[in-house]
Amino acid sequence: MLSKIRNQISLAAVLVTTVLTAAPAIAAAPPSKIPGGKITGRLIDRNTRQPLAGEVGLSFAAKGKIIFQHAQATKEGEFVFDGIEADKVHLATKLEGYAVEHQTVSLRPVGTTPVEFSLVKPRLLRGTVRDAAGRPLHGATVKVLYDTPAPERGEILTSYQWEAGETRTDAQGGFQIPVHPDKGIVVEASHPDFLKTFSAPRPTKALAKEPTVDLVLESGVTLAGTVKDGAGNPIQGAQVRLIDAGPGRDIPGFVSHSLLEQRLRVAASGADGTFRFDQVSPSAKTVVILQPGYKPFRQAANLTSNKAQSPFRAVLERQN
Repeated sequence: MLSKIRNQISLAAVLVTTVLTAAPAIAAAPPSKIPGGKITGRLIDRNTRQPLAGEVGLSFAAKGKIIFQHAQATKEGEFVFDGIEADKVHLATKLEGYAVEHQTVSLRPVGTTPVEFSLVKPRLLRGTVRDAAGRPLHGATVKVLYDTPAPERGEILTSYQWEAGETRTDAQGGFQIPVHPDKGIVVEASHPDFLKTFSAPRPTKALAKEPTVDLVLESGVTLAGTVKDGAGNPIQGAQVRLIDAGPGRDIPGFVSHSLLEQRLRVAASGADGTFRFDQVSPSAKTVVILQPGYKPFRQAANLTSNKAQSPFRAVLERQN
């Protein structure tokens, strides 16, 4: 007997990429009694063809919202989603000891849409994280990004926390992390005292039998400054944006939200008008400051690798 949809979302989504024109709100899955499309599916082991009792997460856009649903496959590997009010949905699997698989499915206008997932066991990727002097970094966070096709307008692509296989380095800076054996990957490393970095993209199949990745984290610089009015009075609560002025390092097919955040940093000035950004990449930046009642402020800031940066001073003009 096919398993019923659970209204609770145990497959909690931590990253959603969508090209909807407006940022949708997240809503719990509606009851399956609502008329709509239906999916029946099966999970099997790719090599043995035996059924697998894994989990499946479903997501789709409807009425300006992103809807999540979840199903648990039976011991025969069967699962079902019913009452789907969408023409196209995204499915993702979860099963301990197997790599995550994704499918984007167009639903049939009438009847049931069949789906099959063939799951495969992951490969183990090992590596190290060190600083620029070659010292091992203990407690660095390491995770994997996968090559993802650009979604079409209105299409939902979802990835989950367990898919990134997030882990931390040991006292020797070492880590090991399971990766999908067939997909292109990028390995990202971060540490509170250093700038984030990532490896060059590589197809897992092209890696050696015992694949390794070694990453080096560099120290950033600090940019601190003050925001005042024309009379020299500090301005509290001004929004200060620090924006990369250079082209940046893009990797087509891979999206790292943490690295995107490094390109646009936001802070607010304190009661004394001061602001501060730590661990900033030493490169050309643009500082933009916004405060109601004042003209927007915009100025270039050419940061160098020298940590002793001159204080940044911004004077805002009142609007007429």
